[in-house]
Amino acid sequence: MRFPAKAAVLCAAVLLLAGPVAAVAPFSVDTAPGRLVIDGLMDPNPQYRPLILAQSAPQIFWAARTPDELEARLKPLIPAAMLPNLGRGLEAARFLRSEKERLVREADAYAGGRS
Repeated sequence: MRFPAKAAVLCAAVLLLAGPVAAVAPFSVDTAPGRLVIDGLMDPNPQYRPLILAQSAPQIFWAARTPDELEARLKPLIPAAMLPNLGRGLEAARFLRSEKERLVREADAYAGGRS
């Protein structure tokens, strides 16, 4: 399914605006602050809510929930046509999670070698 450029720009804006908020206080998509972040950013364009939930929410909340938990919580909220978008969002969340784990391992190894 192809979406207008406006939807892509809106997804990017959600990531840019909600990402720092989620990094400072890792909300979950199913808590009141998490819903406030997502809903507040989607109010101007409610027609793109399923796309943003499918593609951007996993990239915002990857540190708060595992990709499997995110998938279980988001799948009922989006139409079946958006499942490929959810897959892409979860793929990004898995990458971010694995990258964090790798960086933590490397930092621990570096710190352990310096003591």
